[in-house]
Amino acid sequence: MLSACKTYQNSQLLIIKNSFLNSFQTNFFIALDALQENRFRAFMSALGVFLGTASLVAMLAINKGTEQAFINQMELIGTNNILVVPNLVNGNQQNNQQTNQQENSLKNNNTQIRNISNGLSLKDAEIIRKILPNEHHISPEVLLETSVFYHQKQLKTTLIGVEDDFFKISNFNIIKGRKFNVAFSSPIDDVCIIGQHLEAKLFGAENSLGKYIKCGNKLLCVVGVLEQRIIEKNPISELGIRNYNLDIYVPIRSFLLSYQNRGKTTPLSIEATNHNENSSSNQPQNYHQIDRLIVQVNDNQQIVKTAEIIGRILRRSHQKQTDFKVIIPEELIRQQQRTQSLLRVVLGIIAGIALVVGGIGIANIMLASVVERTREIGIRMTCGAKKTDILMQFLIEAICICFIGGFGGVFLGLLSSKLIAYFADILTIITPLAIIFPFMVCLLVGLLAGFYPAKKATQYNPADNLRYE
Repeated sequence: MLSACKTYQNSQLLIIKNSFLNSFQTNFFIALDALQENRFRAFMSALGVFLGTASLVAMLAINKGTEQAFINQMELIGTNNILVVPNLVNGNQQNNQQTNQQENSLKNNNTQIRNISNGLSLKDAEIIRKILPNEHHISPEVLLETSVFYHQKQLKTTLIGVEDDFFKISNFNIIKGRKFNVAFSSPIDDVCIIGQHLEAKLFGAENSLGKYIKCGNKLLCVVGVLEQRIIEKNPISELGIRNYNLDIYVPIRSFLLSYQNRGKTTPLSIEATNHNENSSSNQPQNYHQIDRLIVQVNDNQQIVKTAEIIGRILRRSHQKQTDFKVIIPEELIRQQQRTQSLLRVVLGIIAGIALVVGGIGIANIMLASVVERTREIGIRMTCGAKKTDILMQFLIEAICICFIGGFGGVFLGLLSSKLIAYFADILTIITPLAIIFPFMVCLLVGLLAGFYPAKKATQYNPADNLRYE
């Protein structure tokens, strides 16, 4: 008996399922025929959803690409690194204050000038190296824009003085040759390591190892070539991100002895030179011996604490002058991600408004269509169509319009993001979410926009519909 009841229930469910599928199929084709007869109206209805979906896809792709580009640049520095860079603006203000101190001291016949900072230097690196635990790696850097010559070729390049730890901290791989190995040779050896692009431009297919290039007034022997690094078109110059593939690296002490050592000058001498040359006081002068100092922290949980310690050490050695900035890339990444999330929400709201406007347009068109097809609705209901059939027909029409607009909008959004990436030279990333989310939103808009007109179509009296002219 129980088995018979279950069989009966299953058969009833199967009948209901088949009835629904047959009804849906019938109403689907009726809706398609109605859209076919009013192609231009359907196209104009879908246009708003089409543009709204395209803008949403493109905005999400640009936003994701911008966020990823920033993260890629931060990874070049290292998320577990701390950067110390000169604060040239404050340094210039400091120079003015120190000059005033000098003038007051001279007036008082006092030749001792106090509270003068000599800027970032190798001495700072040594002090930090002694105070921080041994597992921390420290890399001072100094830069100089110059030209490099090889035979008849000349290129603009950046000469950088570094230590061997620089390549470990920056995750730079040497694909040819070796590091400086300063510990086993003289720190003033005339050796260099070059970027892969610079090697290709200077030497072509020729092997660069052991060859001499002229940088400034000095000949440097190439002992290594760095692996190519992918660099964004707009690097963050404040953090020292540049096109590493065109750089030349030399031992930092060799750089200071042979090229430029700003540590031999003082803020007072720079200020005196500025007055002699009648230079603008608004232009900050760099009196720092080094241009950047990187401290690598093995434990990410200690980054903020280590940065505070570094700040206190430097303020003490710089005579309480804050002529430097301590930057934590990991915090910059988090801040950028928060900004991008907020921007993503704002862009989503803007694109959502465009979709809502498109949905309102669809609702208006569907309402007009219901009024125009009042007699058709009456005929269908007289022939046995139920209210659910009429409701389903108009809902399907609205959803089909949004489906067409959404599909075309996704395609246009993908194409637009590629064109923007090509012509604007910015990174755009298409994620599955950037495709699925706008498409689902436009289908939801179609469902909501078509529900009221479809509901209104079911409220007419069949007899009144037949008399409608």
